Amino acid sequence: SPTIACTDFRLKADDGTVLITRSMEFALDMRSNVMSSSRERAFETTAPNGKPAMSWKSKYGYVFLDGLDTGMAIDGVNEEGLAIEALYLPGETEYQAVPAGKEKQAVPYLHFGDWVLGNFKSVDELKLALNGVYVFAQNIPQAKGVIFPLHFNVTDKTVPRGSTISASSGTPAVCGFT
Repeated sequence: SPTIACTDFRLKADDGTVLITRSMEFALDMRSNVMSSSRERAFETTAPNGKPAMSWKSKYGYVFLDGLDTGMAIDGVNEEGLAIEALYLPGETEYQAVPAGKEKQAVPYLHFGDWVLGNFKSVDELKLALNGVYVFAQNIPQAKGVIFPLHFNVTDKTVPRGSTISASSGTPAVCGFT
């Protein structure tokens, strides 16, 4: 049956070059801006219960597109060649509840791209770090409180290898592909 969702494309040229691109099926102007983030940029987030959630200082610099003028990474690539795309997936995405006492292991989905791009250089490194991480919903004030149902495609310079990360009721599901 037909669906409204963003799609990821992998194209391989005759010379072996792999291009990764995506479609955009959002029914609104995303007001995206090309931005950059430096190494050592500090992030502090807040859990749904108001307690401090995950915080970090970026190890890697990156360039990215934000959405709705949020300044948060939706799509981007870091200096090590790790790339992320946030893809629309309505009807399938269910962000996680953050158990009491696990707030420091939780990141809002709006900052997931910043966390990934700023801290990891490979898909394998990210997969190891995801164990016990909770990705939770957070309203977007610029979108009148809308929560977008997203999943994330992450690739590294070993393209075309990568992973799709989808939030579910437990910890993030990581589905590898080659």
